[in-house]
Amino acid sequence: MRKINPKILAWAIGVFAISTIIGLVITMYGSYTLKIWLLPMFASLSSVSGIALLWEVIAKKSFSDDLFKQNNMIIELSNAGIEKFAYFHNDIELSKEIEATESLTIFYNYASTIRKNYKNKLGKKKLVVYMPDLTNSFLVDTLDYRFRKNTPTKPSVKNKIFEAIREFRSLGATIHLHQLISTHIIILTDTKCIVSTYTHPSEPEQGLVIKAQKQGTVYSFALNEIERLKNSSRILSDEEFKKIEDSI
Repeated sequence: MRKINPKILAWAIGVFAISTIIGLVITMYGSYTLKIWLLPMFASLSSVSGIALLWEVIAKKSFSDDLFKQNNMIIELSNAGIEKFAYFHNDIELSKEIEATESLTIFYNYASTIRKNYKNKLGKKKLVVYMPDLTNSFLVDTLDYRFRKNTPTKPSVKNKIFEAIREFRSLGATIHLHQLISTHIIILTDTKCIVSTYTHPSEPEQGLVIKAQKQGTVYSFALNEIERLKNSSRILSDEEFKKIEDSI
């Protein structure tokens, strides 16, 4: 941040004070000729030095503060690796990102939009999916209330989650069952991550979407979240899937 220059400050104060005093003296005691010829000059000096004084004391600090803040913001965005903000997944070219990757990790509640729009592409990837544990009744009931409290006629969340698990399994995905009430969505590719928040319960697929590159802090956050999920979840076996299927 730029500091006040003491020499410029002293010059501005001195010139401002002297020119102002001389101007006052001329105004009060000077002849008509002095007032005509010298008064404008000292008035100009007083104005210029006054502006310099204001710049040095107030404006420069404010200007440099703004530059400093903007520079910091640019650095933070660069470090985050953020490539795009959007409101819907289709605004971040998700199809292109899925097509460009070999492996794909998904953390979702039931991922109906992704399954509907990208099913053919998903089947060609090394797919890992983290889904809510259907055997945890508290978790399922909480999600059901959250996503259906304004639209109770919609299918139950439990059925939607099971449908998602069954479809992802048919695509060859490894399913991990977790115990978390998720507040966001994560899609992790080889080089990018997509992180999205949930909004209104009746429209859980909509929210702020951030797409970020692998080298940034947002990708690191997403990767750490997936690691925590991995450590606190279990892989769904064929035997357990059959039991869950029989209980639905």
